[in-house]
Amino acid sequence: MEESPHPIVERAQPQSLPAGQAFNICKSHNIPMVYTEDGEWICAVDSLMDCLAETELEDFRFMPIPDGNETEITLSLVFADGHVIPLLCPDCGNAVDDDNDVIESMRKQIAGLSDRRISDVLISDDDLAPYPWLSTILTLEIGGTTIEADFPLLSLYYMTHPEDDEEYEDEDEWDNLN
Repeated sequence: MEESPHPIVERAQPQSLPAGQAFNICKSHNIPMVYTEDGEWICAVDSLMDCLAETELEDFRFMPIPDGNETEITLSLVFADGHVIPLLCPDCGNAVDDDNDVIESMRKQIAGLSDRRISDVLISDDDLAPYPWLSTILTLEIGGTTIEADFPLLSLYYMTHPEDDEEYEDEDEWDNLN
């Protein structure tokens, strides 16, 4: 295995992930599973489909990486319901950076989609990545079109869900009072 030109950041180190991350494999897709807040292992593809099946891809923009520090930003896939998938580097787990042409091309691709709902999750492998949560590469197919924004399975641990947003929770509590 070749060495990465940049060091692996803390968020991608084995001690930063649930114990057993490398050993719990989805039998259907032959990829690592993700550990949920409910204490269960779930297939990464099923997790994405469950979260994103009813929402639309809205934008591709720089957002903070929600890892407690939130001072680093990375390009992210932003969905209409508030889900955000940060694109992390499969070599080191750090933020990705692209040039303006790539960003603009991606935004045009999203804007040109007539159907912005997730239709499939494609799986590939990065042979140079040091850990399975970095080497398992996921790509979304939106409305039957593969979008050019790959991300490692590690990104799912830093995906923002609408219920993670305190404003969202406050609005829910307020609505329940009325």
